Amino acid sequence: MKLFAALIAAASLIATGGAAVARSPNGETTLARMLEGRVAGKPMRCITAFRSNDIEVIDRVGVIYRDGKTIWVARADDPDSVRDYNVMIFERFSGSQLCREDISRTVDRDSGFLTSVVFVGDFVPYSREG
Repeated sequence: MKLFAALIAAASLIATGGAAVARSPNGETTLARMLEGRVAGKPMRCITAFRSNDIEVIDRVGVIYRDGKTIWVARADDPDSVRDYNVMIFERFSGSQLCREDISRTVDRDSGFLTSVVFVGDFVPYSREG
């Protein structure tokens, strides 16, 4: 009987898509946590971005660039085009700068196929006060 009850519980979890299991946070929640205690500065059209490994895709939000104590946020014009399971590729017009005019596209991590072209707005710096 206990086995039967366990099977019914497992089947109900599968049927509800595991709703009882905690879901991972969405992109806006992730970004809010990153920016907690920080204040937005003046938006910039371009930023100096030497290290591409400091660029991070935030699911359904846009991209961030970490530069020391500053986090730069560029929101996508179409947030649904930015997914964390895709790889974002920037085609820069200048070697060390990342600009809102740069062409960026997303590629499926597994297949390598183009999934979207992404346009971002200005880069907004967020720094800690004091």
